Amino acid sequence: MRKTILAAAAALLACFMLAAPASAGQPVNSCALGINPLGGNTEGCLIQPQASSAAEASHVFKATGPVSLVDFSVANTSASSIWVFVFDATAAPADGTVTGCVNAGSTRPCAAKWYQVAAHASINVTWNPGPFPQLQTGVVIECSSTGPFTLTAATTTCALSAEVM
Repeated sequence: MRKTILAAAAALLACFMLAAPASAGQPVNSCALGINPLGGNTEGCLIQPQASSAAEASHVFKATGPVSLVDFSVANTSASSIWVFVFDATAAPADGTVTGCVNAGSTRPCAAKWYQVAAHASINVTWNPGPFPQLQTGVVIECSSTGPFTLTAATTTCALSAEVM
């Protein structure tokens, strides 16, 4: 019986050793790898998935920064195409001209990304396994009937979900 237990323990240990990285100096990432504000790698397990409970024009996924955007999905429930903006912001910006996030010194809110979505279509965007876009102040995703350089908030036409950390 003791030999059986020792053999099972040795087999289990061998499995763990096979799962180890090839290089002893290479990091093992148990969660998502991101970029910290100083430009170095960082692990993050505090992914905050969120989703709309009804169609909406915009959603604040995180109102503090810095924050990394892991992925997001948008379903356009409208009969018209829309523009989807990912803003580095703490709240949905007012309608008007959209300023892009040109560099770290850009005035916030600014658009980090934008996409056009056809009528009754969806998009799924992911940066997994990383590196993830890092936004300084927060993550707001907003649907617009105009774009890419003008924001006109669409009225309750999007189902939104995202994961941020």
